[in-house]
Amino acid sequence: MNRSWKIILALLITLTASISGLCAEPDFTLGIFGNANMDDTIDENDVAYVEDVIKGTNVATNLSDANYDGKIDENDITQIKAIIDGKEKELTVNIYTRPSMGSEDITEVPVTIHKPIERIIPAVMYHVITMRALGLDAKKIAGVRNNIKEADEYFPEFNKLPTFANGDYEAILSLNPDLVIVDTSKFDENAKNLPNTTIVAFDCWRPSTYVDEIRTLGYIFDKEENAEEFIKFYKNVMDTIKERIEKIPDSDRSKVFFESWTPYNTGAKGSGYHEKVTMAGGNNIFADLSDYPTVDPEEVMKRNPDIIIKYLKAQDDHVYYLGTNESDLADARDEIMNRPELSQVDAVKNGRVYVTTGDIIGATRHFISIAYMAKWFYPELFKDLNPEAIHQEYLTRFQGLPDDFLETHEGRFVYPPLNES
Repeated sequence: MNRSWKIILALLITLTASISGLCAEPDFTLGIFGNANMDDTIDENDVAYVEDVIKGTNVATNLSDANYDGKIDENDITQIKAIIDGKEKELTVNIYTRPSMGSEDITEVPVTIHKPIERIIPAVMYHVITMRALGLDAKKIAGVRNNIKEADEYFPEFNKLPTFANGDYEAILSLNPDLVIVDTSKFDENAKNLPNTTIVAFDCWRPSTYVDEIRTLGYIFDKEENAEEFIKFYKNVMDTIKERIEKIPDSDRSKVFFESWTPYNTGAKGSGYHEKVTMAGGNNIFADLSDYPTVDPEEVMKRNPDIIIKYLKAQDDHVYYLGTNESDLADARDEIMNRPELSQVDAVKNGRVYVTTGDIIGATRHFISIAYMAKWFYPELFKDLNPEAIHQEYLTRFQGLPDDFLETHEGRFVYPPLNES
C-alpha cells in the first residue's frame, strides 16, 4: 500500500470514530489510548501503525497517543508494548457518559487510570458481577453497596466487606479507593462529589455496549484472556438469536408490549427494555416514543400487542439477584390477564403474557432474558434453545456458584415456566 492510500485509510478510520461519537450510539471501538489502528485489541499491529505515524506514512488516529501526552513519538510505542505485556503504569481510557439512563446523547471523556489497582469501589451490583465474570480477585474490592452484602447467598465472598448506601460519597471516600466504577449517567455527579478520585463509567447492562465494556475492563484489570472467554460465551448466545431472527421479515415479527413493575410504564426508544425486546426479535409497539414513558391503556388496546412481557420488581433489593416466589410471578401475570381494558388484546386472548424478574432482564444477565423472550416470541424457531441451561452455565463458569444453583434455589426468574408456556 503506497503512502497516499495509507493516509486516506487513516483519515477514514479517524473520521469514522469521530462520527460515531456524534451518533446516537457510537460504534464502540476499544477505546483505550494505544489502540492506534482502532480495532478491538491492542497488539503489534498498533506498534507498527504508530511507527508509520512517526515516519509520516500514517495519519494519527484519536487513540495513537498511547501515553496521552499530546504528541506521537517513541514513548507511545513503549507504552503500547507495556500494555501488550501487562506492565503499563498508566492506562488512558475513553469513558462514554450520558446525561440520563435512557439518553442517547453520548460524550467521550478520557480518564487516566494509575496502576496497580488495589482498592476498587463498584457503585452498583452490575459492576461487581461483571468483575466476577472477569475472575478479578475479590480482595481488590474495598467495599460494596449495602444491598449487595444482603444477598449473601449470591455474593458470599463479600460478607465482611465495608458497605455504603447509594449516594453516600463520604463513606466511599473513607475507603480510599484507587478506582470507582459508576453508571454512565452518574459520571458527572460522582466526579463532582468524589474529588481527587479516579472514576470510570460503565453500565454493564446494555447489550449494544456490553462486549466493549467487558473487553475494556479486561484491559483495566489485566484480565484480557478472561474477558475474551466470557465474550465468546456471551456472543454464542446472542449471535445464535440474531442469526435466526434476521430471517424473519419485519412485518412478521411479534408485536410486543413491555411493562415495567409500574402499570403501563414501558421502555421506548433509547431504553434497555426496547433494545432487548428488539434483539429478541420483537417489534416494540411503543418504539415511536423515547425513554421510559407511562402510556395510556387505551393506546395499548389500539396497538394490540401479540405478546406482553411484564417485569416484576422484587420487594426486597437483595432478592433482585435471586429471583422471587413463583406465586408472586403468577399473581403478576393474573393481574394483567384480568385487566378489563386488555381483555380484547391478542396477547391476553391467546394467553401470551409472560413475567420476568431478577437481573436477567435489566443487567448483566440480560442475554438470558433475551433468550427467554426469543423462545416466547418464536417457540418453533427456538425449540433447541434452553435459557435455563444457559443461565446455570453462566452462574457456574462466570459467577463461581454451585452447578445446581437454579435447581436448589427457591427463587424463580420467569413465569410461566417454559414447560408450561
